[in-house]
Amino acid sequence: MAQRSLAGEAYAKMRALSTEIDRLDQAAADRFLEEAGYVRRRNDPRDRRRQVVETTEATVARGREVFQGLIEATTQFLSTYTDEQLLLINDFLTRMGRLTTAYAETLSRRGPDLPGRPSMPSMPSRNPGLSQ
Repeated sequence: MAQRSLAGEAYAKMRALSTEIDRLDQAAADRFLEEAGYVRRRNDPRDRRRQVVETTEATVARGREVFQGLIEATTQFLSTYTDEQLLLINDFLTRMGRLTTAYAETLSRRGPDLPGRPSMPSMPSRNPGLSQ
């Protein structure tokens, strides 16, 4: 078997194994969260074969407990920027997120054989809502 074919086959098998491990890990995480009272299961009203996992009030309370300080500090930090600066920051982060996602999708489509660099998606040069 050619090295490229062998590499492709090994890659496919590793992806399948990784998917199965992820499923097992997710099931274990769901059980742990359910036992801790952070999620509950209920039957899916649209499909009796499925169950829906949903958060509980304990999840919301714990989230507030853990992240309230960060939320307050972030609010205070963001208040030091003008509205126009916040628009520019938001535009930058949004466009960089799209660019990074597009690049990652290009890489994942190429599989284990990654010759060359994927082309970068074209992005608009400026947000029309921002002044120059």
